[in-house]
Amino acid sequence: MRLDRPGTNNGKVTVDIPSTDVVVGVRYCMKVTYVAGPRGVQIGGCLRFKLPGFKINEFSRALPVSCSNPDVGLECSDKVSAVNGKRGSEFFTIDYLFVTIRGEPLREGETVSVDYGHQLIPRVVAPQLAQRRKVEVATDLDGSRAAPGSGFYLVQDAPVIHFVSDRPAKIEVTIPSSTVTGEPFETVVRVRDRYNNVVPDYSGTISLLSGSDLTSPVVETYTFSPDDHGVGVFGGTVFDRVGVNRLAVMDNGFGLYARSNPSKTTREKPSHRLFWGDTHSHSSISADSAASNDCIPRPTGVYEYARHASDLDFCMVTDHSQDLVDEDWAETQQAAAAHYEPGRFVTSSALEATHQPLRRDGDKNVYFYTDDETYFIAGSTEDLYRDLKQRRNKVMVIPHQHARTNWACHDPELVRAVEMYAH
Repeated sequence: MRLDRPGTNNGKVTVDIPSTDVVVGVRYCMKVTYVAGPRGVQIGGCLRFKLPGFKINEFSRALPVSCSNPDVGLECSDKVSAVNGKRGSEFFTIDYLFVTIRGEPLREGETVSVDYGHQLIPRVVAPQLAQRRKVEVATDLDGSRAAPGSGFYLVQDAPVIHFVSDRPAKIEVTIPSSTVTGEPFETVVRVRDRYNNVVPDYSGTISLLSGSDLTSPVVETYTFSPDDHGVGVFGGTVFDRVGVNRLAVMDNGFGLYARSNPSKTTREKPSHRLFWGDTHSHSSISADSAASNDCIPRPTGVYEYARHASDLDFCMVTDHSQDLVDEDWAETQQAAAAHYEPGRFVTSSALEATHQPLRRDGDKNVYFYTDDETYFIAGSTEDLYRDLKQRRNKVMVIPHQHARTNWACHDPELVRAVEMYAH
């Protein structure tokens, strides 16, 4: 869950934009208008704008902000005074424009507009990540900062901008890192734009080559359909030669070519194999992710992207424990159980333990080996480890290294691996 809550009768938001489909990475312009609701906005009240792709702290003084009532004064800033509410200050690490009402109150039906991407600010560039983004406005109608969370209530029914992939610029092919002669394996081909977004409407024909160069024989050709969403899967590829093997893929239409990752091929199944995965992913359940963009996927969407678009062998959704409620934890467990494919894709019900004062010792990612453990809250690292050891099912902890870790709390029974790098 996110900390901001939707308001009631606190106005509406409209956008004036040539198209709500915007190609990633291009310059674009948009006019965002807030229309005051029945209560208006009192003197000292504040509007909070979040404008996709715009670095508010760099340009907030130059933004063209206007009001339909010339007697209303508008004070613009990228910061506001401290707020009441649970950890609300963390929300202000996001790029927000705050517009405080001065002089006269804003009355019902009157508007405040932010016009960006035009002559005064030519550097507004769409995000490079293909995604859906709300054009979000939140209100503090009386200046009290009394709303739970950040002190602001969200205006409901925010317009959504769809930042879509650019044209195909690269192709890639992935295969298992370990293979056995004569045994078929899965080959995944992705078509991406210049920013590495998968191009979902790609409809070209590609050739899969049996070796790593353009002279290698063609194993198979495939024409992408709309149902592929830019990701093609070949299910019956085999290697007959022991050693390090690769495949290659080619698209003649766009002149794209790529070699696969190497695969170590043996005659017998090896005792150890190399797998690839993501042990720390957030969905929109986590407040920090939701504050950045609450249109990002829930746990099911994270697993589907990891399994299909990223071709990973394993993935764990580790949303912040401080943001989980019982319904969120049940959703997390159900998503993990539904996407577990024995022998192909491993999931785990997991969370990132971040409750205070636990965070003084560093965040801890907790992974359960089953999907039926109850949700819990731990007040300290010692409480967390004590609780985990009392459970009948196996569990593992990996410290998250983006912040310091108190190694005096290290427990080798639970902490079986260490995160070396996170990005």
